[in-house]
Amino acid sequence: CVSSPETECLGTNITSATAISAAIFPNPNTGAFTLALPSGLTGTVAVEVLDLRGRAVWSNTVNAASNANIDLTGTTPGTYYVRVTTANEVLKEKLVILGR
Repeated sequence: CVSSPETECLGTNITSATAISAAIFPNPNTGAFTLALPSGLTGTVAVEVLDLRGRAVWSNTVNAASNANIDLTGTTPGTYYVRVTTANEVLKEKLVILGR
C-alpha cells in the first residue's frame, strides 16, 4: 500500500479513500450500531469488522441502498475498523466499542 493525497495506508492493509465515506452511529457504542453507506451505491456490498490486527470479527453482505443495523454486543471492548468493499473501492471507518 502506498499513501497518496487521496488515500491513507493503515497497518491492517486497508486503504482509506477520502472521496466518500460511510457513517457509523452511535460511535462509540456498546456493540450495536448503524452503518450508513454513501448515497449512490447500488446492489450489495461486503462489510467486515476488523480488529486492530486485521482479523475479521464479523462479516456479511448488506444492501447498499439502505442502512445496516449491526449488533456486536458481547464483543470485547476496543477499537475496530469497519471495512466496506464495493465493486469499485474499499471504504473504512473507525469503530469504538465500549464496555457496558
